[in-house]
Amino acid sequence: MFESQFFEKIFQGKILTFPKTSSSIKLVNETIQFLNKKEKINYLNWENNLSKNDFYNLSLKIKKLFSEYKYLYNLLNSILNDLKLNSKNFFFDKPRLRIIPTYLHKIKEAKPAFAIHRDTWYANPEHQINFWIPIHDINTKNSFTIYPDYFQKPVLNNSIEFDYQILNLQGGFASKSHERIFPDAKEKIIKTNQLIPILKKGDILVFSSQHLHATNPNLTKFSRFSIDFRIYFKKEFDIIKNVDNDSKGSIKVDYKNFE
Repeated sequence: MFESQFFEKIFQGKILTFPKTSSSIKLVNETIQFLNKKEKINYLNWENNLSKNDFYNLSLKIKKLFSEYKYLYNLLNSILNDLKLNSKNFFFDKPRLRIIPTYLHKIKEAKPAFAIHRDTWYANPEHQINFWIPIHDINTKNSFTIYPDYFQKPVLNNSIEFDYQILNLQGGFASKSHERIFPDAKEKIIKTNQLIPILKKGDILVFSSQHLHATNPNLTKFSRFSIDFRIYFKKEFDIIKNVDNDSKGSIKVDYKNFE
C-alpha cells in the first residue's frame, strides 16, 4: 500500500489490520525478554503471584523503563518501513507498554482506564495515527472496543477540563493525584456497531486518534500485555477536523523525529 493510500484510508476512518511482520515479531520478542529479565516470575504469571499493590508498583516501574528502552525505537522505525511508510516523514511518541490485569475493572480508582474516549481529548493531534500490537493473542475477552459510527461525529465530553501541561505538573498519568482529569464521553454511546479487534501475537492494528474507543475488562486468566505507539505526519491534512476536542496544551511537545 502506498503511503498516500494509507493516509487516505486512515483519515477516512478505516481501521487497518496487518499480519505480523518480521519487525513486529522482533519487537514482541524483545519486549517479552525485557519483561522476563525484570522479574524472576514469567510475566504472564505476575498478577497471580504478586499482591495487587506489588503488581501495581512493578507495572509502573516496568512501563517507565520500557518507554526509555532506546533499542525499541529502531524497531518502530522498521515496523513503519515494513508497512512501506517512510519514517522520516513522521514525528513519533515514545512506545508504551499497556498492562491490563484481570481484576483492574473491579477497582474503583481504575475506572478511567475503561472510559470511552478519543485520544484527541487528551491533547493528542487530530491527525495522529495509533499503532497497537499485542504481545500475545487477543480475543473478545481481553481486547478493546472501537465505535466506528462516531468517527468525526461530535460526542458530548469533558475534554475542556483537560490541560496537558497541568497533568505533567501533577506527575503525569501515573500520578495518584486526585486532581487529574480523564476526559470521557458524557452522553450515552450507541453500541450496536462496534469493533472488538481479535489479533494474533505481533499483528498490527492501525487507526486514527479520532476514533472513539475504550479498553474492555480482561475476562481471561492472565493480564493483557500490548504495545502501542503513535505517529503524526509532518504535513497536516485538511481532511481531518477538530470534531469535539476542547483540551488544552499538546502532546506534540513530547514527539520526536526519526532523523
